[in-house]
Amino acid sequence: MKKCNFGSPSLKEKYLQINNQWANNAYRVLAIARKSLKKETIEKFNESSISKLQEHVENDLEIVGLVAMIDPPRESAKDAITLCKQAGIKPVMITGDNLNTAKAIAKNLGIYSDQDRAITGTELSSISDEELVQNIEKYSVYARVKPEDKLRIVNAWQQRKQVVAMTGDGVNDAPALKASDIGCAMGITGTEASKQAANVILADDNFATIVSAVANGRSIYQKIKNVIQSLLITSIAEIILLFIGLFLFKAIFSSAEWKVALGKSDLYIMSATQLLWINLFTHGFPAIALGLQDSKEDYMNRRPISKYESIFANQMGFNTLWKGILIGILSLITYYLAALYARNNGFNAEDILKAASTCSFLVLGISATFNSINLMTKKSIFISNPIYYWKVYASVIFSLAFLLIVVFVKNINLVFGCYTEIHSKPELLALGLVLPLVIIPIYSIHKLIIYLIEKNKIKENKITEFKMILPPRQAGRSQKRNQKNVDL
Repeated sequence: MKKCNFGSPSLKEKYLQINNQWANNAYRVLAIARKSLKKETIEKFNESSISKLQEHVENDLEIVGLVAMIDPPRESAKDAITLCKQAGIKPVMITGDNLNTAKAIAKNLGIYSDQDRAITGTELSSISDEELVQNIEKYSVYARVKPEDKLRIVNAWQQRKQVVAMTGDGVNDAPALKASDIGCAMGITGTEASKQAANVILADDNFATIVSAVANGRSIYQKIKNVIQSLLITSIAEIILLFIGLFLFKAIFSSAEWKVALGKSDLYIMSATQLLWINLFTHGFPAIALGLQDSKEDYMNRRPISKYESIFANQMGFNTLWKGILIGILSLITYYLAALYARNNGFNAEDILKAASTCSFLVLGISATFNSINLMTKKSIFISNPIYYWKVYASVIFSLAFLLIVVFVKNINLVFGCYTEIHSKPELLALGLVLPLVIIPIYSIHKLIIYLIEKNKIKENKITEFKMILPPRQAGRSQKRNQKNVDL
């Protein structure tokens, strides 16, 4: 309306008030104006310059009126943005609308609040890159921006070590889509240039789809962690049983009493076929089930994981280590007790080693399958729903069935080097079948302790404000600075 002639200041003020009122109610406002030109005037400008004619036409216009339009957001958009904020994601609006209109729309959606800042493209141009980087998290609305402004905004977030997702549909959005970590182009309204520059194309042009993708990504990431942890726990237990067991039992069996019992038999912990069976069936199928099993955990009720964070962070490395050591030690204890029982009951040298190997084989296999049940949920397995987690339970039953077939079915157990008379020895059966059950109460007690420790943190998961995710080293330095300020 700057190019209009209102005739009087009061009329101009009236139009401006109406414009601001509509803009504050999330309307897009168009001003309609006109201008009458004589034929001689047009011919005069045509002879000199078309640009001068355009300049003459577009100034000193007679205002006709204002038109208000509204493009309401989808019903799912507000819920999706609420979920974003709950998940520690900061949604930002970048638009070509009027600043007041943009703020009103953003406020209705939950993007903008009184603590946030809104800025126009003109104001953004007057800010240096350093100042923008320093205060980038304070801005939630950008209005009347140019294409190069979008690129500056993306770069500023990335300089703060954040993962940036950018949406767009126009040719001018292509540079920002290309520069962002995750460029999301519109599949319906998007141009070919934006689609080629993007990493993801939204088939339905719906922001809620992006939020659903984030939820799926977090769930998949947790499944990958569970699978890796399941495989590593069993692998650590195998390393402890085989390598430490060889050195340990070689020292133990070097005594005179053991030398008489074992004679010249070569010491072994498990046969190659037993070890292969453990890797293939006992922890292979349950690990696959963990990757397929859905979880009841709400992964959108926690802050994002830093891209600098190790997959073993948040106690995963420690939990993997101590659980693997626990199963490995149980297997070592089983091997020794079974060998001791066989020696004291007059077994020959070959059967002593076979009995010890078979019992430790059972303990390692059963413990590995129970370990998968433990990883499927953060709750105790005693209160988990077997119907919901049927994939994991089915894989465990399948693995245990084949484990028992290998040990107890005649002729098959010979192929795997198992002690064929174990079914007639209750003491050995107790060692092989009952001892691995010890890990169930230990895991349940550990989960209870973790729950009690983190009980007060549950409320903190209800996120009300965005917080920067810092790289581990920077986060450590930041904590030290905060502690220093407290001390001062």
